[in-house]
Amino acid sequence: MFVLKKKLKPTCTAHYLGKDFPRACKNIHGHNYNYIIEVGIEELNEYDMGIDFSHIKEVCDNWLQEHWDHTTIFSTFQWKAMSFWEEMGWKYEVFPMDDVNTTAENMSYYLAHLFFDELYKLNPSIKYVTMHVWETEGSEAQYTYKGDNNAD
Repeated sequence: MFVLKKKLKPTCTAHYLGKDFPRACKNIHGHNYNYIIEVGIEELNEYDMGIDFSHIKEVCDNWLQEHWDHTTIFSTFQWKAMSFWEEMGWKYEVFPMDDVNTTAENMSYYLAHLFFDELYKLNPSIKYVTMHVWETEGSEAQYTYKGDNNAD
């Protein structure tokens, strides 16, 4: 199996943890998130590539920069804060997983699924996508998604 790894552009993203989280992260704060995507591919294309790295960049970097850079990400249950952000005209996104905190673990899970589906369109021999998400230099979460045809 071929494994491609691409370091993606970082994002400056704010969030806060709900569900009565007992420590400082219950307050709104931001991270300079870093990302690496790892793609496992069985077969090379007609150019002897798994996927052109520029295509990975176009798909993944563009999505991250458009949706999460200089943005506050809210969980679905944080609607009161969303109302204030909307009133102020500030950029925000609603995290698409229902009733979960916007942790690095959930971000890596969501991005692995999202990017697998998008990159599969470019090469259907993709076997998995692993997303690495760093909140800080020493704190990383990762998740591997093997597609709907394989078990998580």
